[in-house]
Amino acid sequence: MGSAIFCCRRTDEEMIPYHDKDTPKVVVYSLEVKDEKTKKHKKKKKKKHDHGSSSSDGSSSDYSEEEERERWERERWERERWETAREDREIWEENKERWEREREEREEREKEEEEKEKEEEEKEKEEEEKEKEEEEKEEEEEKEEEEVEQEAAEEVEEEAAEEVEEEAAEEVEEEAAEEEEEEAAEEEEEAAEEEEEAAEEEEEEAAEEEEEEAEEEEEEEVEEEEEGGD
Repeated sequence: MGSAIFCCRRTDEEMIPYHDKDTPKVVVYSLEVKDEKTKKHKKKKKKKHDHGSSSSDGSSSDYSEEEERERWERERWERERWETAREDREIWEENKERWEREREEREEREKEEEEKEKEEEEKEKEEEEKEKEEEEKEEEEEKEEEEVEQEAAEEVEEEAAEEVEEEAAEEVEEEAAEEEEEEAAEEEEEAAEEEEEAAEEEEEEAAEEEEEEAEEEEEEEVEEEEEGGD
């Protein structure tokens, strides 16, 4: 059994590190591998040593050829291993560049998303402020409308009160006019009664004067008759 360190070719997904996706690296495995050819070579070498003392037919030459072939295969295997490692390194470098680019793109996208979210938040904030201003404006308008309605109601009440006062004043004036008319009528009646009484008194006085004059005339006639008889 021998040991060897080699780089295995990995897919892009496997190349992504398990602890940091932004810093890729190639995992190098250290494994013990069984070199079947080496084992076979050792067995064959042992057999040749077992028969080497009794044989002189060129076995050492066969061994040298076998050893040279195995050495060549090991060198070829080493070349292939290092070529594979070089290719893996190139792939890793390409993936690293891609990962760097993807990381930058991802960071740029995240930055754009953050800016977009920030813009949306600012937009929402502006909309909220706008809605708040509109609500305040509506409240102010409603307040003004209420004040106007209240003023109108007060004006209506004042007009109604003025109408009531005017009606009351008119009633008072009508009552005063009626009282004046009644007083004037009473005065006219009193004047008429006084005139009637004065006329009656004058008539009575005239009648009395006439009676007195008649009596005086009768007395004078009587006196004249008496004097004429004498």
